[in-house]
Amino acid sequence: MKKMVIDKKGQSEGTGLGTILALIVGVVAVIIIIIGLTQGWGFIFDKLGFLPDDLNSAAVACANYAGEESLALSYCQYRELTIDGKKQWVNCNYIHTRVMAVLGTNKVDFNTQTCENEDNYCARVLQEKDDYDGKDFVDGVLCPKEA
Repeated sequence: MKKMVIDKKGQSEGTGLGTILALIVGVVAVIIIIIGLTQGWGFIFDKLGFLPDDLNSAAVACANYAGEESLALSYCQYRELTIDGKKQWVNCNYIHTRVMAVLGTNKVDFNTQTCENEDNYCARVLQEKDDYDGKDFVDGVLCPKEA
């Protein structure tokens, strides 16, 4: 019986370069997914500039809220957003003002509405926080420690 001899020319022992690169890409992908799921996708993509800033996305949402009377509560609701590099509490009326200032009056797709809670939101922030540090911005203005 003849033994078959296999020609092993061209075959290398060990791990190939393609395998090593695939492992590196796989590890990086797993790390990005873990960070995205635990810290939020904005943690990664905001730094890379892939997501629109809070002003752009808030302006789109506010334009949708302003078009429906049933969404008036959403229009007037305060949200914590980062605008002009500051984390602050804003509603759609402030978003309207900032979009007009940044893009111009002809670029705003919605009109302001009357919101009942605008005047006393700083007082509510003071009431809800036990140890208020005086560092919360509401509609671009710093809330005083005492209202």
